[in-house]
Amino acid sequence: MFTFSVFSYMFATFVCWLYSFKLYQNYRFKKTPTFIFSFLGEFLIGLGGFIFGVSSFSAPFNLSILKVGYIIGSATLFIAFVIIMKGLVFLFNENKLLKIAPVSILLFGIVSTLINIFYFPYANPHIDEYKLIHWGQHFVPRIIFLISMVIAAGIVGISFLIKKSEEKKQKLKSLFISLSFILAGLGGGLIIFLNDPLGLFIAYSMLIIGFLFGFLISFVKYLF
Repeated sequence: MFTFSVFSYMFATFVCWLYSFKLYQNYRFKKTPTFIFSFLGEFLIGLGGFIFGVSSFSAPFNLSILKVGYIIGSATLFIAFVIIMKGLVFLFNENKLLKIAPVSILLFGIVSTLINIFYFPYANPHIDEYKLIHWGQHFVPRIIFLISMVIAAGIVGISFLIKKSEEKKQKLKSLFISLSFILAGLGGGLIIFLNDPLGLFIAYSMLIIGFLFGFLISFVKYLF
């Protein structure tokens, strides 16, 4: 069933794959590690959104697909953030904290995935009367997913927010990237964590707004 939840994830997928295509084009001309890691990371975030979206589309007909989709989708997002962190290490090579981020996120992702598998039988996903997807995870995987998304997206967002640049276009692009990761990361984490319809609607809206900033990144060059 096509719902607001499905639209949120598919919009995120569209934006990520569009931007990853642009990054790949840049990589063809500037073969730097930052571009290839950014391309792979964005592509995998889009793939994670696609998995969440396709599994959400199965509701309410086959809710067990939501349980499997959550595990695969969240694991894909962890891999994506590990790759993006690797790209940030090359982009901000003077930041010592970022150098331990890829390994830290990888370990956190492995533990989180194992916990998700352990709590698989306890998940109770459903769709409410407002056609919003409730992922119905046990409290333990819910809180872990929220914390991990906030930390991972926050690191990326803050890194670009404090990035120094004299050019207006580059400053605005960094701001949009920062807002995109922070809003989408927080919104995506809250979607899994929250259960009330109003909270979920706000969280799904945050996800859309976050990726809307990501979509606008491609048009920064036309603003000045």
